Amino acid sequence: MPKVAIIKCVDYASNNTGNAVKNIFELLGLHELIKPKMKVLLKPNLLTNLNPVSGATTHPNVVKAIADEVLRLGALPYLGDSPGGIGLLYEKVLNDTGMTELGIPTVNFEEKGARKLSNLGGKIDPIYISNAVLSFDIMINIPKLKTHELTQMTCGIKNMFGCVPGLYKVLYHADAPKPFEFSQALVDLYIRIPPAITIVDSIVAMEGQGPTNGKLKHLGIIVASTDTVAADAVCSKIIGYDPMEILTTRIAYQRGYGEARIEKIEIVGGTLEVSKDFRHPSGITAILNRIPYPAGRLLKPLIHLIKIRPKIDSNKCVKCLMCVKACPSKAIDGTSFNINRNKCIMCFCCRELCKYGAVKMEESLLWKILNLKRKIAT
Repeated sequence: MPKVAIIKCVDYASNNTGNAVKNIFELLGLHELIKPKMKVLLKPNLLTNLNPVSGATTHPNVVKAIADEVLRLGALPYLGDSPGGIGLLYEKVLNDTGMTELGIPTVNFEEKGARKLSNLGGKIDPIYISNAVLSFDIMINIPKLKTHELTQMTCGIKNMFGCVPGLYKVLYHADAPKPFEFSQALVDLYIRIPPAITIVDSIVAMEGQGPTNGKLKHLGIIVASTDTVAADAVCSKIIGYDPMEILTTRIAYQRGYGEARIEKIEIVGGTLEVSKDFRHPSGITAILNRIPYPAGRLLKPLIHLIKIRPKIDSNKCVKCLMCVKACPSKAIDGTSFNINRNKCIMCFCCRELCKYGAVKMEESLLWKILNLKRKIAT
């Protein structure tokens, strides 16, 4: 039975994060995994160059607390990730997310190149993983708990997507545009590079239209496990999901790569409390994710009637071209910033990576009616 630690941590003060992480290391017996002189990769969520107060990236004080514990065990911590945008300077991301000032040696996943790995029978074959990721003895995965408009939740499994460098991320979205397909591809990736430990920054989570446009929600906990699937299952339960609603969790569990049944998970350090008012993403993706996959496929002909699509707000757009560069289907005109509806695959990469909040969701008339009825009912 896998253990998942739920440790109270009221805020990001260094003494609080330090005590919480130390407690996690003791409860999970991580000294048995992390040996002296090991090279340990710390893999936070550094989606883009946003300040930690935005809640879109892993907080630096959580990373620092983990690095301190790794050092205490005589191992060597390094910090690395590949941000979501194309052409975004890694050094700027490290600076703006508060990671540079931690003094932890960093690795750039883009500079080290990618290794092509066969993925026979997987959704995407081959898959590409940064050589840097494969050069470490052990990986500690440090995701940020957030909602996600495509996958419903981003946590441990989804955070492994940062191990795919640069342009290869765009190819993932192009080759696996739908939520189920993309989730399959994420699990394929996770299976190839499973982290030894996942420690979730859930002190302040993001609800609503995450992973960058949602609202902050204080939970005051850090969740951790050596079973990433179990950690994701517990986190999804905390924010009001049935773990099997999260496609990445369900797929990984069904393939036998972790435990997703809450009753089969041992909770240590605290209690599992469900946040009953935690807001989930709205939209057709959220509805389809709750429908069993075969039935969801049968409903595809109706999707065009109730879909929501991204639209660029010219009043907020600063013409940084991030959305244009990130679009897997090349659906965005770099001059007019109009989105070609025939090309758009509704992956929401443009919305996810726009730090100015300039990508809005345009709702069809039928969706507005259905959503209004839902709001009245609740």
